Amino acid sequence: MRPPIPNSQAQQALPINPRRGRRFGISELLAAVGSQPPKGYIQWHTWAEVQHNAGLRQSRCAHCGKWKYPQEMSALEETHKGTTRKHGGTVIITKHKVCNECAANGGAKASGA
Repeated sequence: MRPPIPNSQAQQALPINPRRGRRFGISELLAAVGSQPPKGYIQWHTWAEVQHNAGLRQSRCAHCGKWKYPQEMSALEETHKGTTRKHGGTVIITKHKVCNECAANGGAKASGA
């Protein structure tokens, strides 16, 4: 393990965030891609920016409708069955992921994947 870097040297070593015109904080650099989100508002936005810059995109939870990153989604899926009005009433079955919060609260209506 390396010895800790004094604050003045640490500030000089941090890269500059071009969108905000300031240096990244230590917590921003340590936010791992694919990790679960932090609880705080500002920390969440920092975490979400790291996820987005890594190429991850949000999808909508089928139960609550909130937008979540892939690591926040469970393996459970809700299945919806519908029919079209055209082409003789073709039956269409769609499957949508459910977020971890809804899955923990028993929000999924269908079986897991």
